[in-house]
Amino acid sequence: MLARALDRVKQRRQAERLPLLLRTARTRLSLHANRLHQSVLGSQKEVATLLSNEMKRVEAYRNVSNGTTVLGQVGAASQLERARVRAEQMLHDAGLEDALYMLLVYVELLMTRVSLLEVSVRAKQSRRDVVPLPPELREAVVSIIYACHPPLRGMRGRRVAAACDHVAPLSGTVPELSDAAHLFAKVFATGADTTYDELDASRDDSLRVPAAMTWVTDIWSHPLAHGVSQRLVRQLSVRVPSPHEVLEALQHTARLYDVDWQPPVFRAPDGSHAPTAPQQPPVSTSVQREHDDLLARLNRLKS
Repeated sequence: MLARALDRVKQRRQAERLPLLLRTARTRLSLHANRLHQSVLGSQKEVATLLSNEMKRVEAYRNVSNGTTVLGQVGAASQLERARVRAEQMLHDAGLEDALYMLLVYVELLMTRVSLLEVSVRAKQSRRDVVPLPPELREAVVSIIYACHPPLRGMRGRRVAAACDHVAPLSGTVPELSDAAHLFAKVFATGADTTYDELDASRDDSLRVPAAMTWVTDIWSHPLAHGVSQRLVRQLSVRVPSPHEVLEALQHTARLYDVDWQPPVFRAPDGSHAPTAPQQPPVSTSVQREHDDLLARLNRLKS
């Protein structure tokens, strides 16, 4: 009885703390996004300087062969390689900045419905059954859980199972958002508790995995099936930018800073001329449409 009473008091305090968590998370997300934006701008300036220096060096060592510019010095190529490395870092920071901006929009969305969330938290403390997740908040809640939920650990400080070894990409980046994600998982988790022996036969079946852990693990394993934004999953994925993406970033930076730079041509071992990167057609995506739909929905909820 005492444990249940303490649990109810704790959940009541969590409901009262939720608005503060969201407000603080919004501030921290804005600060992190601003730092990343400044990092992107700094990388762009450095890339522009490297490309400009490369062109000056190319001009000094230019050989004309059948109307094609061929690099005759390794030094010029080293400038280009440094620019490529900085461009890859710039693309990574830009993707992370976009992900933080999406989370910021989700937090704004939840703040417009914070009273509904508080009702759900209080409803969870009064009964043990599942509290339904409002459909209009589903994408925001599961996306925040996918991106920011703290690492899962089983009872006695042990990890639940190998399936729970996944760590949210931004876990700990914004502590308040991680706390909010943990609260959302406890309130809106679906399904029943699972025993350890269902996950691993070597575990003690007297220990049980809460439904929240199972739900979070399933969100991490199948984010799109649970409604996590595809754009957010893509931006938080660990991947190396393709040569075409890097080349486009270099060309965009050169145009932005008015640097007269074109991708050089290197002489291949067989004597032919090969471009620095494959000329792949750009991949069409619905990123802009998804972004516009998200902002439109937020504006409708605010009105």
